[in-house]
Amino acid sequence: VWAEDNGGGRDDIYYTDLDSLPLRAHKVNVPSSVKFHPVVDGDTIVWQDQEPGSLTFDILLYNLSSGTLYNLTPDTPDSDQVSPSIYGDRVVWENIRVGAGSDIFMNETGAGWTTVNLTPGLLPAFNRRPIINGDYVIWYDDTNNIYLSNLTTTSLVTGDPAVSVLNPSVVS
Repeated sequence: VWAEDNGGGRDDIYYTDLDSLPLRAHKVNVPSSVKFHPVVDGDTIVWQDQEPGSLTFDILLYNLSSGTLYNLTPDTPDSDQVSPSIYGDRVVWENIRVGAGSDIFMNETGAGWTTVNLTPGLLPAFNRRPIINGDYVIWYDDTNNIYLSNLTTTSLVTGDPAVSVLNPSVVS
């Protein structure tokens, strides 16, 4: 899955079906907007999206089987939702609050579209780039800490201010 910049804020999302030969690009038919960081799991694609006239980003989910588009994070004027990751029916993303850091949120589409904050109670920081795999979510913050959540508890994995950490990943 990938995004193509067609100029003027008209990006498109494309995917390739690896089970059908010859391989070819398929365009996801969704409204024109600015699209970043598409990711796919099974027949579901998620990405961060900025609709025309909006100043903030939302997380959109597109089901390839049904052709249905969902906005997981309806536009709010005081936050951006960015850097999505998906595993099964769970989507995680970074929720950046204006002047107040960022949290990691998760939406479980199979649980009635329930959205939860995975970082409540953590010191105000910018929690970045969550990755989900199975029941585990990993991310880092702007103070070089790496956190791991098993969806019920969050643990500090490492925290060394002398080292820059970027883009951790998790395999369950």
